[in-house]
Amino acid sequence: MTTNIIATRLHDVVGATPTTVVWSGPAALAAVTGLDVDAAEDLLRRQTGRQSLMRLTLGELADAISTLGPRVWLERTPDRPSFSAFRRSRSPELRRRTLVVLVGSSFVVLCGNRTVDSRSREPVLASSTPNQRIKVEGFIAL
Repeated sequence: MTTNIIATRLHDVVGATPTTVVWSGPAALAAVTGLDVDAAEDLLRRQTGRQSLMRLTLGELADAISTLGPRVWLERTPDRPSFSAFRRSRSPELRRRTLVVLVGSSFVVLCGNRTVDSRSREPVLASSTPNQRIKVEGFIAL
């Protein structure tokens, strides 16, 4: 599967019923690529060799995204700011990019002032997400 996918917008997380548990890694991959959740899960299982998609690492998710085409870079945040502080302190370069942010142990996709995660499943205002006080471990920039 070699489709050149550039994440210039956020996609809804589709393919899962509202009652289905969707792990944050597959949800983040679906939000940046437009893949449905089942295809995102299959790709992650093939890429990582793992059956369980709980607790994916930043590196595993970055590798899966990069196999679809876009160039990515991964960065850890040693000072571990809260998600709210991280959003406010982004450089102009990072504000222009789509970021997959590891907030605590969950991935949240941030593009401009909108986020998508496994709970919302569609773009919402970043200021309304429940992750504001949770520490940012790192991010993947697309």
